[in-house]
This record gives sequence, structure tokens and C-alpha cells, in this order.
Amino acid sequence: MKSEALHKGVILSFNNTEGKGGGYGFIARPGLPDVFVHISELVGAQDKADRALYAGDQVSFEIGMSRKQKPCAVNVRVQVRAAKNENRKTPRRD
Repeated sequence: MKSEALHKGVILSFNNTEGKGGGYGFIARPGLPDVFVHISELVGAQDKADRALYAGDQVSFEIGMSRKQKPCAVNVRVQVRAAKNENRKTPRRD
């Protein structure tokens, strides 16, 4: 089940792992709890370079339910890529 509302947020952290499982992370939403995101929910990526999310990327998404019946992001689309840095490291959240 998913909500029909389109949400916007910023990738707070993301672990781009290669191999089984892909990657996962969290999307920050102003005034709302962070939401889990899995790389399999990324849509519209044209090539391997686009099949990743990075801290600071601005995204739009819908809210669905995970297998554990917890809210998660589905149908995630990158709206604005974060400025590239040398390592694309995820900043710490204090």
C-alpha cells in the first residue's frame, strides 16, 4: 500500500553497496520523521552512474510500507543531485 501524496526530501545518508541488496539510507523531511529508502525504489535512472543516491540529493517520493510494515520511501526520483565532492562521503548528522 502506498500514499498518493508526493513527498519531497533530502537524502540524509545512504550506503551505496555493490552486490546483493544494493544500497539503503534515509530521507530527511522538514518537520516529519526521517524515512527509510532502498535503492530498488529508485526510478528513472538511465545508467549505472544514476543508480545511486548520495547525501544531499533532493528527491521526490511516495510513502509505502516495508515488509516489516514500517513506512518507507517508494517510487523515488532524484530532482536535484548534490554537488559532487571528491569522495561523495555522507556527512555526519549531529
